[in-house]
Order: sequence, then C-alpha cells, then structure tokens
Amino acid sequence: MKKVLIIGPVLAEWVEIQGILNTLHFLDKEYKIEIIDPLSNITAEMNENVFFSQWRVKLKPLIAEYHAFLGFSLGGTILQTVFDYFENTKKPVVLFSVPSFADALLRDRLGTIIRLIKEKSVEAAIAAKNQLVFYPAVPPEYKKIVSNPINAAFRLSFGLRCVLAMDSRSLMTKNVNYLHFIGEKSQLVNRHNVMTSSPTQLIEVPMAGMRVLTDNPEYCQMPLIQFLEEKK
Repeated sequence: MKKVLIIGPVLAEWVEIQGILNTLHFLDKEYKIEIIDPLSNITAEMNENVFFSQWRVKLKPLIAEYHAFLGFSLGGTILQTVFDYFENTKKPVVLFSVPSFADALLRDRLGTIIRLIKEKSVEAAIAAKNQLVFYPAVPPEYKKIVSNPINAAFRLSFGLRCVLAMDSRSLMTKNVNYLHFIGEKSQLVNRHNVMTSSPTQLIEVPMAGMRVLTDNPEYCQMPLIQFLEEKK
C-alpha cells in the first residue's frame, strides 16, 4: 500500500486534526495515511527561519519514502519551501488553502488573531480563527476551556507568524507539477495571494472556504484521486 504524508495546519490543539482526517477516509483503500503536526517541536527560543530550516532537514530523507505529500495551510507552506526537493520528480504534491505570500488582507486578519493572543484572550483568538477558517459554514460549538491555554496560545501565535513570514513566490518557479485547492469563499486564501507556475493545477472549489474537503467533498475527491494516480 502506497504511503501518503500529510503535514497539518495551525491548530490550537492537535486533537482538532481528527476533523480533517475524517474527510480523507475515501483514500483509505488505496493509501496508508500518515500525518505530522507541524508545530510539535516548536520552542520559545525558535524563530520562523529556524522553524523552516529544521523542516527542510526533516523532509529531505522522507521524499523517497512516500508516494505523495499533502499540505494543509501551514503544512502546505512548509512543502512549498522544499519545492526544490520535488523538482523533476514524479511525486504528487497537493496543497490545500496555502498562500504564496501574505497580502494585506491576510496580514490584517491573522494579525488580529495574534493581537488577541497577546492580550491574553486565547478563547477570543480561537473563536476569531474558527470564524475565518470554517466560513461559509458555521464553526462548531467551541468548548470554553482548552486543555492547555498557554500551549494553545503559543501554538496559534507561532504558527500564524510562520504563515505571515513566508514568501514562496520565488520558489513557485520550480518545475513541480502540483495540485492546489482553494475555496471560492475563503476569507484568507484566494487568487490574490496564491501564485501558480505553469504545471500547476489550481482548483477553486465552489461554495467552499478554507476547508474545501469539508465544504464541498464531491467537487474535490475525484480530482484528488486522479492526480494521485496519474503520478504513479
């Protein structure tokens, strides 16, 4: 069974990843899914440059091990930074709602969440993030107490700062044939802050926000399956 590596998005608590994993069950018959928390090893001493440098080191030996790589939001940003590893290979790379750079709108909206965290309003920050991420759907009812508020605040702040810090436009010129899903109604990632190169397949998913596989699974599943299979 072919293995697929997924790098997840910015989540206050990693347990939230189950919602994304539930949308990928249609791949279970053909692929063994493995997923990595992109924020599992962050420390207070680490900055964004060190974060991305460590990921370059971590991913290099994994390229040969997996059939395909999927990146959600920050996970996709990480994959974009190692596009040179995928250049001229047949490895499928799939991005979900990944900005190439932070435009003014993205900076403003993510900046608001980071500001709320600095003001010690972790619950308000999570609520603000969920409003943006789950739109146009209503976000799930938020539990008022996270298991570790200090860690949740640190994860959110650090992860969002990494998204804002990365400008991948120069990397998008690499000869990597990748598939990128963005939501038509996304409040964060859209055609204004997504750059594509000539081999790219960019799919704007109707009636979907950041979580395209949740909002419109029927529109996404077949193109994803076909892309993974044509890269055998």
